[in-house]
Amino acid sequence: MDNQLVKNEENPLLFTLERQNEQGIALVQTMRNIIKIEANMKATEKRVNNRFEEMEAMNDKLSEQLTISYDEQQEIKSIINTLATVFAREHEKREKTVFSGNLFKAWKGRFISRMHAKLKVRMNVVRYTAIRKVDFKEACQFLESLQYESFREAELKPTPSILRIIELEKGVI
Repeated sequence: MDNQLVKNEENPLLFTLERQNEQGIALVQTMRNIIKIEANMKATEKRVNNRFEEMEAMNDKLSEQLTISYDEQQEIKSIINTLATVFAREHEKREKTVFSGNLFKAWKGRFISRMHAKLKVRMNVVRYTAIRKVDFKEACQFLESLQYESFREAELKPTPSILRIIELEKGVI
């Protein structure tokens, strides 16, 4: 046999077995290194997942605590003002009368007040500015779902200030 790798005085089979042994040892060491790397990767993955879950929990907690922004507050006020005008006009029709400017403003103010009250009860807050950011869409949808019929009879009775305006306009006082 004319193999350049085999020394002339050695047995070719012995030489091959020694080479395989060296390669086997190197392969075993490589496998051990791969197993260590894999274990390190799994530990790192677990730490990253734990950190990610912690961040998600913190994000959820912060989202629960954040209240609506100034622009969102203005949007709610805009919806309420628009609806208050519609409801005051509807009330005017149902009363079969034409409200003066002051009386219309008083009724509109009454509807604004009642819508704020309904919104606060629905959203379980003490003032509409305390609505949580995550509940903003629900708050808008609630307001937009309100109808004239959503108000109880007691809410549609004139307040003392409205009665005073009526009396002033009739010239009673």
